[in-house]
Amino acid sequence: MYRTIAQLDAAIDSLVKTRPELCTRVTLNNSIEGWPIHALRLRSGAGTNRRGILIVGGMHARELMNPDAIIELAFDLAQAYTSETGLAYGGAEWSALDIRIMMETLDIWMLPCANPDGRNYVMTTESVPLPFATPARVHKVLSAACRFPNLNPKTFTYFAIRTE
Repeated sequence: MYRTIAQLDAAIDSLVKTRPELCTRVTLNNSIEGWPIHALRLRSGAGTNRRGILIVGGMHARELMNPDAIIELAFDLAQAYTSETGLAYGGAEWSALDIRIMMETLDIWMLPCANPDGRNYVMTTESVPLPFATPARVHKVLSAACRFPNLNPKTFTYFAIRTE
C-alpha cells in the first residue's frame, strides 16, 4: 500500500519531530488543488557554504513508489547517522563514515512528491488496468486527468527557499 499525500506529510512531520537536529521541513508552495508541497532537508552540524543534492519523486502521477522510497531513504539516513551504522541497498553499501560525511558536509534536499494533485487523483479514482483498457474507459480517465499538469522532468522548476 502506498502512502497518501497526508501520510507522506505525516512521515515528514515525524522525522522533523523525532530528529529536529537533522531534519527541517520546508513548504515550497501549494499545488493547483491546494495541496501543500513539502521538501525535507537533512543535514547535521552548522557548516556553511555546503553543496547540496536534490532528490525529487512523484513527478508523474502514476509513479507511486518514488515518494515512498524517498521517505524511507530519509528515515534510513537519519537512523544510520544517529546510530552510527552504515546502509546497504541491493549490492551498494555505505559505511557509517560515509553516512557521517554525507550528513555533515551536504544539504540533502528531498522532495518526495512534486505532483500531489496527480498522486491524489490516481490514488482516489478509477484506474485503467492495461488488459481491460477499452478506448472509452481510457478516454474517460484521461479526460478527467487532463485538468492536472503532467510535470515534465525536462523543464526546470525553481523554488525560493528561505531557511531563516
